[in-house]
Amino acid sequence: MHRSEWLDLAKRVPVGQTRRVRHGAEGRPNLVLYNNPDSWSAYCHSCKTSGFVRKEYLEPVDTSVPVYKKYLDTRDLVSLGAMSDADFKRLVLLLHDKCMSLPVMSKFNPLYNKGDERLVFRFDGVDIGRDCTGRSPAKWLKYHKEPSKDYVYLQGRICTGYEPIVLVEDLFSAIKINHYTGWSALCCLGTRITDEIVRFIASPSELPISTTGAPQRLHPQERLERIAIAAFDGDLAGRDAERSLVSRLALRGLGYRTVRIPDGLDPKHLNHTQLIETFKFLENLNDNDSCQDHNSSSS
Repeated sequence: MHRSEWLDLAKRVPVGQTRRVRHGAEGRPNLVLYNNPDSWSAYCHSCKTSGFVRKEYLEPVDTSVPVYKKYLDTRDLVSLGAMSDADFKRLVLLLHDKCMSLPVMSKFNPLYNKGDERLVFRFDGVDIGRDCTGRSPAKWLKYHKEPSKDYVYLQGRICTGYEPIVLVEDLFSAIKINHYTGWSALCCLGTRITDEIVRFIASPSELPISTTGAPQRLHPQERLERIAIAAFDGDLAGRDAERSLVSRLALRGLGYRTVRIPDGLDPKHLNHTQLIETFKFLENLNDNDSCQDHNSSSS
């Protein structure tokens, strides 16, 4: 891909963020632009081409500081049942396009933000909204919240001696995996593997929620290992995220597995049967299989 097709657009993206735009005459925003601290890059999910330009004459940039803070105004939140007919129809079309459905995500109590027209999920440390208009350059928006977390953790089954946690990029993929397979899922809110995510994987697991509503802390003799299952999107950015996670876990001596999602697909694009088949190996993890790749099939 020639730089004239994408570089000027990538330079307009804030440092540390990504943006999707249309590539040429394509009808959908399949071209992903990246403004990395030391480079600009692009990847088109439609024509499978990419571009990369390294930055020169760099000045230090603090990418840990948010470009801006947007607070969630709870006065704009309504239940999905209170949405207008037009807004609800648009939401259903969005979910269908993303291979999602209302029943799959209902247990997480989604809301609708009338102010910025986003489907909103509220978790411990994270308020996140998905654009429903198709006009916003930011598909997912993490609202400013204190205290804040870098991830969304959806707890699932715990096996004897370990808890597999499937790591994905977006919330829809995490919800769908948790719903159909019953396994724990962790949404990284993108492709950046933060220190907070690594610390969470390295920490001992907790038992499922008790009848009192609080997680049951494990006795020291019952410490359960969390095992990261990398299942990032089937594209260049997903492969980079996988390598980053694997290298950081290996430095700590932590076990992991990798699941290769088919090229051009996200985990959320897999159906019920494909998800169960893809992650059925988690039933029989063992220490001798700590770094094995597992391939998913979209057929």
